Amino acid sequence: LPLTEDRTLSTELGTRHRAAIGLSEQTDAVVVVVSEETGTISYTYGGHIYRHLPEDQIKEALRTFMERPRQTITGMWKWGAKK
Repeated sequence: LPLTEDRTLSTELGTRHRAAIGLSEQTDAVVVVVSEETGTISYTYGGHIYRHLPEDQIKEALRTFMERPRQTITGMWKWGAKK
């Protein structure tokens, strides 16, 4: 997985969180990450991490992402495309 190269992030963030941030930097994905040590749920989007949020706020954020209009990705992925 692509790890973020952002050197300003907290040192308490491990590989799992850095991979989640890296994925959201390189894609339009919302990445949900659960801390192995604390069980805390965070999410990343657009290279930003959102941590220490109440459960209802996380649910609302994810609901908002799921309800946004889907964009066509035709041409983005060319696996198996006929030439």
